[in-house]
Amino acid sequence: MAEGTLSWDRVEVEREVETVSRPSLSYWQDAWIRLKANRRALISLYLVVALLAFTVLGPFVWTVDPAAQDLDQISVPPGADRTATVAEDYAPWRGVCETPIEGDDVAGTPATVTVADPPTTNAVRLSWDPVAGARGYRVYRNQYDPEPDGALGLPIAEILSPANVSFEDRLDLKAQTYFYSVVALDRAGRESASYTTVTADVTRVITAREAVEKGLIENESDVRPGDTVKMAFHPLGTDYLGR
Repeated sequence: MAEGTLSWDRVEVEREVETVSRPSLSYWQDAWIRLKANRRALISLYLVVALLAFTVLGPFVWTVDPAAQDLDQISVPPGADRTATVAEDYAPWRGVCETPIEGDDVAGTPATVTVADPPTTNAVRLSWDPVAGARGYRVYRNQYDPEPDGALGLPIAEILSPANVSFEDRLDLKAQTYFYSVVALDRAGRESASYTTVTADVTRVITAREAVEKGLIENESDVRPGDTVKMAFHPLGTDYLGR
């Protein structure tokens, strides 16, 4: 082509273009890569897997009979004392009766309230002096000292005979300290203004027969009253049925 002459011929241009390529990934492979990049999501996944493994394998490692009940270990926290003292089988108590002291009005409160026998989880037995003019008595139980605000706690018995000056408590007793208060009642069932309180330190007990039934010992002859045995081990505590 001569100089200064235009040419309309097509010009071919060769250009090198940089391309980016990667291996083809499936949906699950891509999801796993994204999950590993998120540390919090990965930790959450491990927790879910651990919970599932505990749910599936736990019953095989720690076997618990769903129908079993241990009333001596209801709602026991982890690490609680598991010892129990062997005691004789429970025997009914006839109580204490005294001649009523006549009077028109209630003359105060029982002079003394005593724990008749060593208090155990089988029973706490109370007796007191008769009060002149009393037509009955009301017994309260509290887990805390009623002094100084006079909170007597739960009324667990109302005795309508002035001759009966005793009471046996067998209501869901635990191995702890209880405060029992006795109040005299007049003809109309009204309480006297004062009360008498006694403290009972309850001891957990178990009979030899119960120890055999719970698998704590092999034979009843292995223990005698006064010996101590270890209750069933519950590393995570127990529920409302003692399991």
